[in-house]
Amino acid sequence: MEPSETTESLLEDWPEAIEAVRDDKLGEAFVWLSSEPSLRPQLLHCLWTEGHVDQARLVSLLIPAWQGPTQPRLALRQRAWLAMFKAAGFIGFDATTGRAIPPPLTTLTIFRGASERGRHGMSWTQDLEIARDFAARYEGSVFRAAIDPRAVLAVLVDIAESEVVVNPHMIRRRTEFLEMADSAQMEERRRRQGTVFGS
Repeated sequence: MEPSETTESLLEDWPEAIEAVRDDKLGEAFVWLSSEPSLRPQLLHCLWTEGHVDQARLVSLLIPAWQGPTQPRLALRQRAWLAMFKAAGFIGFDATTGRAIPPPLTTLTIFRGASERGRHGMSWTQDLEIARDFAARYEGSVFRAAIDPRAVLAVLVDIAESEVVVNPHMIRRRTEFLEMADSAQMEERRRRQGTVFGS
């Protein structure tokens, strides 16, 4: 594969990643970008829009691209994420067992910890405690939604959480405030950050 000028410009500081793309080894390119995971979504979207990534490859590369950045939405516009997830079709994977997860067939209750401004994001969880932790992190609130299974783009389970990736346009009217972030959790988080920054 001959990288386009856009791809070469994106990876100008990563010659090994450019070489991996040239050799059509996109998984290796992702490995080279492990210290700069925010570039993975941009690289994947660029190659996909240029027609270098078919549906099967998109499925295999989309999750490492999504899970690489701390905040995927900041690495790539929501519209671009939605286009790729829709093209890939539902993705369900349990990393703790290595097994696929079938798409949900019934209403799913999900939670999100975020600021009021960020309540309509793509990343939710089925674990209320995880949502509470994120609410404390952002000094925001916990939101809840009972959603149509057709709004679910992916279900990703690992040792840390059960993430549900959704199309936010399909759940906007179903999202409701549940509770404020726990003040004790927020104080503990501030204390830990102060310890880290002060050490």
